[in-house]
Amino acid sequence: MKRKKLRKLISCLLILAVFAMAGSADAAIVNGQWVIFTIANDELLPLNYNTMPYMYNSAMYVPYSVFTDYLGLRSVYNAKEEILILGNSERTLFYDMKNETTYDDREYGYSRKALVYNGFIYVPARFTAEFFGFTYSYDYEVPVVRLYDAAAASSDESVKARFEKEFESRLADYQNALPEKPDPETATPAPVYLMFAGDLNEHTYTILNTLAEYGVRAMFFLNAQTILENEDLVRRIYVDGHMIGVSSRGGLPESPETLTAAYDEANTALFRVLRCVSRTCYLPGGSLHETYDADYFRALADAGYRCWDFTIIAEDYLDSAGAEDLYDSLVESLITVELVQTLVLHSTQVSAETLPELLDYINSREGSILSADELTAPITF
Repeated sequence: MKRKKLRKLISCLLILAVFAMAGSADAAIVNGQWVIFTIANDELLPLNYNTMPYMYNSAMYVPYSVFTDYLGLRSVYNAKEEILILGNSERTLFYDMKNETTYDDREYGYSRKALVYNGFIYVPARFTAEFFGFTYSYDYEVPVVRLYDAAAASSDESVKARFEKEFESRLADYQNALPEKPDPETATPAPVYLMFAGDLNEHTYTILNTLAEYGVRAMFFLNAQTILENEDLVRRIYVDGHMIGVSSRGGLPESPETLTAAYDEANTALFRVLRCVSRTCYLPGGSLHETYDADYFRALADAGYRCWDFTIIAEDYLDSAGAEDLYDSLVESLITVELVQTLVLHSTQVSAETLPELLDYINSREGSILSADELTAPITF
């Protein structure tokens, strides 16, 4: 396909910004990543990859150097065994990245794990902070993560007020310091999870045929009505080896109870058709939306659900969507960042037309299409 001039990355991700951060006027996406500030005790840290938090799978991660450079923890990294060791005078924490396990000096295991993005090791912010006796807070409006110990003199509100102008100036400087756009002919696309959401229809068959031809397994998020109205297609998705997640129908939920009830309803339908259920879901509007407070995440955890966030939402459902423009925007999104992405498409004609060329491009540039199998396998009875 002859490439048109690529659209700006921000326009490609505008839909994601509207859905995921509707309640936060100051939030921004730069170079494919949410801009989130970090404060250690009472110090606003520089805005760069060494300090910037990253939201992954509804949990906030920070580079481990935030804890070592600004909060006094010691660290040792065993490159051969891929084990990061963090410690202070009282406790030691081991992040075993090769085996995706975490344990302490008493060999007590934890479900949290470290991640490697953009060449840096990220650790779960809240878990790591609380393990070593720090306090974690997150302000959705800025947005800013704060990690502090008992010696911190200022409250979260006073710190936020103190840095209000600096938040604005640092964001402006960060936006103006964007690196030169990479060349699609030479760049390597970011590793990506391929996901589908929305209704199923005749275009889904074409998409499934393409996925089978390329040997790619994806995740399909389905609500109860979609499952019951498309039983044959749901069986085809499952038999082809794709994962099925559950979703709700409509917009933002009224309460944690209505959200979990919608997921339970989808699982009831899934059990009727496939005799299995799924614990994988995505939150309408994204997990960063101000609607979702601790009550929502507590209710989801109690019900056994695990949430995914979409980082690239294809504009394949717009009336004006064309295959060439969609291809260009998706390629630009994938080559402008190095972090793992979750790309969601929909069962539309333009996606069915674009998918083969997109997969060809990813394969030709030695990109990776990741499988969510181990994290998201359905529970079969």
